[in-house]
Amino acid sequence: MKKLIIIRYQLFLYLFSGLFPILLCAQNSEKKSIIFTEIFPDPTPTIGLPEREFVEIYNITKDTINLDGYQICDRDKCFSFNPQKLAPFSSLILCKSSDILFFNSYGKTLGFSSFITLNNDGDSLFLKNKSSEIIDFMGYNSSIVPEGRTIELNNLYSECTLSSNWQASKELIGGTPGSLSEIQKSKELPPETEIKSVIALEDSLVEITLNNAINPSSLSKINIFIDEESIEIKNLNFSSESNKITLKIKKSLFNSFYYNFQIKQLRDCYLRSVSEHLIYKLLLPAIADSGDIVFNEILFNPKVGGVDFIELINVSTKKIIDLKNWKLNNKNEAINSFTISSETMLIEPLQIIAFTSNTDILSSNYTHIGNIHKSSLPSFNDDNGTAAIFLPNNQLSDIFSYDEKMHFRMLKEKEGVSLEKIFPNVASNNKENWNSASEQSGFATPGLINSQSKNNIDFEEEWQIEPIAFNPFGGSNKDFTTIKYSVKEPSNILVTLLVYNHEGRKIKTIAQNTTISSEGFLKWDGTNDDGNFAPCGQYLIYIQTTNLKGIINDVKKQVVITSF
Repeated sequence: MKKLIIIRYQLFLYLFSGLFPILLCAQNSEKKSIIFTEIFPDPTPTIGLPEREFVEIYNITKDTINLDGYQICDRDKCFSFNPQKLAPFSSLILCKSSDILFFNSYGKTLGFSSFITLNNDGDSLFLKNKSSEIIDFMGYNSSIVPEGRTIELNNLYSECTLSSNWQASKELIGGTPGSLSEIQKSKELPPETEIKSVIALEDSLVEITLNNAINPSSLSKINIFIDEESIEIKNLNFSSESNKITLKIKKSLFNSFYYNFQIKQLRDCYLRSVSEHLIYKLLLPAIADSGDIVFNEILFNPKVGGVDFIELINVSTKKIIDLKNWKLNNKNEAINSFTISSETMLIEPLQIIAFTSNTDILSSNYTHIGNIHKSSLPSFNDDNGTAAIFLPNNQLSDIFSYDEKMHFRMLKEKEGVSLEKIFPNVASNNKENWNSASEQSGFATPGLINSQSKNNIDFEEEWQIEPIAFNPFGGSNKDFTTIKYSVKEPSNILVTLLVYNHEGRKIKTIAQNTTISSEGFLKWDGTNDDGNFAPCGQYLIYIQTTNLKGIINDVKKQVVITSF
């Protein structure tokens, strides 16, 4: 009973709030019998119809209806019908008595000595039966009022009054008073109404989004089940957009945990059951922190006719995060940023999602395509710039300052080549942690694991080489090698890292008495100290560490440069 009161209270607010266009259903419990099908608010200048206002109603039943005692109303006043019978499936033109002669030739017409004035900037119309119950309603605003054309109801069989169900007449003379248009004669229904998403906004607040409008009168009867348990609904609301339902339930949900959700007795505007036998995954997203969502790949210099893309990864190990209202910018501020998604978009731990302004163009340019979504992006400079991602509260989550010089130096053409992260959990501002996408991958991997990706740093010993054999001359996805470290000392370790050839001659100094953190990595791209590539063969990487006590440790690792 409480839910029905809420719905009727909302109906009252919608009717008298002056907000148009809106969604409503007939107030009486019986199926609608007479409905509005056409109105003519702005007949000047005319393109063929009489330059007079009119309202058309239609008997949608198989019974003749006596209109004696019926009323047509606007927000200010009601006008009573003279004794009149309306045959089944027939129209009646309503106008001022002085305008009957203008409309008689179009069909059956009923005149009123005093009649409604249809305001061009918006109005509300009501039909009441003999019991003064509202049997139909329509509200419009100036945005759907054309000059010289009527506004026609599209589908006559909807139980709801939706603004989207009204449009300007496409007839050459501007309307079809006294008869149905070709669109109105069609009994074709829109596609089945389905649930698009179910998500918990809070631990006991659930939002259901549908692809079509729902019938508000069915909301007082719905039942919901979570993990096959019937759940009490404490409160229920639906939005004026008519495709969202919000439920306050008597159950607390845990974040990042999936529940089985089912809803029954929900009906759409055509009295069709909505997804009654389907089970949906219900989830309460976790609260995101800065650094949970980071950049994983970026294309800032696309091919001619191509498009940019950015790729994000959820590096948290347990959180499922909603990317709704997250923001992207090309500078370190959330002002004038671009919203990634205005709808719920879940990203699971270690999941990758790429965003681009045109998914079709991106898909045509690359062969290795994964999870990509369309989104507005800021413009990225082709040579260097910044990409920043912000939480909905404008807190910075990650920032990356890119430069074309970060590309693999053997690349002859950088256009259309993305920069990929090597280790997802290493900071984006570490320039050594980025490399060009491999040629084998097609120079980009939007929505997929990066071609240059290595496993997150998880050390079993202090120093590791990955890969042991690499090809710095291009043509593979092993263009460089990484020297990963996890030293026992907490901080202030000095490291010297040198490369020797098979003759024992030093060819490269990667680090010289450099302070390192307790964990991280260094990179060798196969070049010597002169900037030229070393020839194929075996090399020795010599690692020397010195702690604050002056204790020196030496480590030697082998690595191979190959042309394969």
